Amino acid sequence: MQLKYLVALLLPALAAAEKCLNYVITFQPNTPDSVIEQAIATVKDNGGRVTHVYKIIKGFCVCAPHEALNQVSIMASEWEPVIEEDTVITTVGIS
Repeated sequence: MQLKYLVALLLPALAAAEKCLNYVITFQPNTPDSVIEQAIATVKDNGGRVTHVYKIIKGFCVCAPHEALNQVSIMASEWEPVIEEDTVITTVGIS
């Protein structure tokens, strides 16, 4: 019977973990830093976490549910954020 309670407690945590997706969010170079900071706060407020903040370009990586990404897109629509799934990119030499 205790196993039933343990499973009931773990299911919501597992469901939340599955909703976390890795994305890169970037902005145009003329975007104010305050917009970037607000976007980071929006991700955190909607259950996501920032995994890396870029220094050379205006942007950051997140592990976040779709809702957090939607909220960033809405709040920063004037600055046209680019939201892309974070993937591994490789190069292959052509000879």
